[in-house]
Amino acid sequence: MVRLFLYLLTHGRDVAICFHVHCLSPFRFMKDMANHDGKNLWQTGIAFPLERLYELIQTEQWSDSDSETIWNEHYPETPYQLWASDPIVSNEPLKLQNVNETPKFSLDLVAASLRQRVFTTRMVQECEGIDCPSDLERAVTRYHKFLQLMRKKDKITRKYIPLVPTLDIDLAWHTHQLYPQAYREFCLEFVGRQINHNDTFDETIIGNGLRDTSLAWLNAYNEPYTPADLRKAYFTRSRIAFGIVFPPYGIFMFRVGRKLKMAQTGILMKLMSANCQIPTPDLCVGIGNAGVMRVIPIAARAVEEVVGDEHDWSLLVL
Repeated sequence: MVRLFLYLLTHGRDVAICFHVHCLSPFRFMKDMANHDGKNLWQTGIAFPLERLYELIQTEQWSDSDSETIWNEHYPETPYQLWASDPIVSNEPLKLQNVNETPKFSLDLVAASLRQRVFTTRMVQECEGIDCPSDLERAVTRYHKFLQLMRKKDKITRKYIPLVPTLDIDLAWHTHQLYPQAYREFCLEFVGRQINHNDTFDETIIGNGLRDTSLAWLNAYNEPYTPADLRKAYFTRSRIAFGIVFPPYGIFMFRVGRKLKMAQTGILMKLMSANCQIPTPDLCVGIGNAGVMRVIPIAARAVEEVVGDEHDWSLLVL
């Protein structure tokens, strides 16, 4: 059950999960923080305490003493942590808590946390080594270029192209969203509009979006986008049959297939940033670019280092 939190706290680990996934729905987070129990927490500059959590992990501290003291002053009947110490090493049982009120959030944080488990599992299993500086720099560069694509509209529909990120881009995107006000201001200034993040689309929409994104990326930057085999999903039996019956469509399919092959690459990508005109955002506000390389790795390792797979939690990444 979600516990109420104070914006000035580093948070218990269970609250950190909910806080993190809440940030990953920027429009709803802003709405909820602008009127949380009659208070406008948005005006406080509320942001996820990523650097502090990373520091606690690095120094092998299970809980932040200052935050725990403040929590106990406001909620003396509710333990700050679900475990008194790291359950990975102590095997301590979970402290169940009674919650007397239902949080009034516009986002189902339980469902959102469960959805993030999929991303977290993929990040840990499929992106081994992404926490090295060179790979993170490439991920951030590709994220900049991803945002730049969001400024473009389809030439026919004149609507913005619905883009689907790759895992490395998504990791950088999530990290940026953990600083909600800085993220919103950056998007307004350099993309020209607020950019929401939605992880509730089904597999069909995501698959079609990934194909459209890959083609848009190839056209804009003349470089591959994803290691996924886009042609396999594109050349369905019905589509092939129609291409045979109607040759002009078959020729069109062939051309699209060639582009999809060009848009596919291996896991290790040689990325070019010459076409990226968006300034580098300071993903870790107030600590400089060096801090980006210092704290982004926590996103890929969060489940294993903070909570652990055996306790069936997801934390910190989409």
